[in-house]
Amino acid sequence: MPPLTKLFKNKELSEEEVQEIASSGVKISVTFNNQEWAEVPEFKYHDIKVGRLSYVTAFAEEVETEEEKEKLWRSEEPIEQPPSEATEEELKKIEEEKLKKIADETEEVHTVAKRIDAKMYIYGDNFINTGANLKLKFIIDNKEILIDPIFKNSKKLA
Repeated sequence: MPPLTKLFKNKELSEEEVQEIASSGVKISVTFNNQEWAEVPEFKYHDIKVGRLSYVTAFAEEVETEEEKEKLWRSEEPIEQPPSEATEEELKKIEEEKLKKIADETEEVHTVAKRIDAKMYIYGDNFINTGANLKLKFIIDNKEILIDPIFKNSKKLA
């Protein structure tokens, strides 16, 4: 399916419009001859947004066995939240550090070559865990590679 905005000819949708579409579903008709149309079951549209990629470095160095590392790699994780007792100044500093880390990770993705099988995170919004139906497609020199990502949380895939 195309991104939700494509269904509306690239018109920017308000958050309320997106929520209404997401909750009410989308009707689809299919044709093979452009004359006869068949209705297919309605489905709920889920519009994800990919924000950035980052390489995974120093993953689970403190974990002793490869089995434990793999289990940790495949497990879901909570979305990082700032400490609730942090002052406004501390929150500002945390946000600045986070933005610096994002800039550094983005720079690395754009400038550093990695070996095949390097681990990566994909950050964004509205990811859902659909099990075996969750797929990523990488296109390299007109070759498509399908990957089964690991759902970490609604903002992060591995």
